[in-house]
Amino acid sequence: MFSWHTMLHHCPTVCGLCLNNDTRVTAMQTCDMLASIPKIIAPSIGSVLLIFFTHKQNHNSDFSGISILYIIATVGFLITFLAVKKWYLDPSFLIKQRRPIKLADKKESFVTIKNLLNQKKYLNLKLLIITLSLIQIPWFVLNIYVPLFAQQAKNASPLIIGLMQSAFWACTLLLAIPAGRLADRFGRKTTITFFLLISILSFIMLSTAQSQFMLIISGFFQGFVFFSVVTSGGMAAEAVSKEYMVEWFGFQGLLKGIMAQIGNVSSGTLWGIFGPFSLIFLLIICQFSAIILLRMLPETQVLKLENENTVTASSNS
Repeated sequence: MFSWHTMLHHCPTVCGLCLNNDTRVTAMQTCDMLASIPKIIAPSIGSVLLIFFTHKQNHNSDFSGISILYIIATVGFLITFLAVKKWYLDPSFLIKQRRPIKLADKKESFVTIKNLLNQKKYLNLKLLIITLSLIQIPWFVLNIYVPLFAQQAKNASPLIIGLMQSAFWACTLLLAIPAGRLADRFGRKTTITFFLLISILSFIMLSTAQSQFMLIISGFFQGFVFFSVVTSGGMAAEAVSKEYMVEWFGFQGLLKGIMAQIGNVSSGTLWGIFGPFSLIFLLIICQFSAIILLRMLPETQVLKLENENTVTASSNS
């Protein structure tokens, strides 16, 4: 999990430094579209391997086949490491006023973040952080508790759970680029609101599903949770200038870790006290709250372009 979340921190930082506002989300969604190709087949293959090796190794154990999945994951991480080591380019050279930060200067980073959060001239970053956190919570809960909900509340088999995950990433494969184009054309706020509404619909479908097929359809529309997370990442990248991007996304990474803990502990607690369907209410409440807060924020895409044009005009003068 540490390696996974470290990668998730660096990924939006690279996008924030390398991409322009007018094509930012389309480029981010294109990246995720390509990454979704192996993710479509991986859950189904994993389910089949789990069932096959469990049956082959020990009829009395439900978990003996899981080891093969960890071996595959380990090999995948090793290949990723070698690829990054060989071909990855550090985008920090794109920062015009690069400020190397040493471990001894870590207090400077905290001061920078504090100053950023206190400024309200262009954007209330505190409100943005709360909004981003509410959008992130369902993403963390989705990966852990939704498969468990499908299994325990809807009697889904391991194969159906795998197909739900495959449908999730099929949504990304088919609709990621159109989703990015919508965000770049109509703005972040409008498209995130639309994605969140579709996400809410998917959770309602999940809770009311009467067939295994409906569970898979729900899994497909849950892909819009991912679209909202990616688009909100583009919104976050446009909230600050490039020279503060690394500290800004580092701070967000800290908050994401906290939100992951809060979301999962809250989900488990609600599940234990009120039952599995309370999980659906938590997800819907987070999404609706994020929609309300989004309406209080300016459009970062237009705001950042206006700020950059102002700076450029001043420099030319």
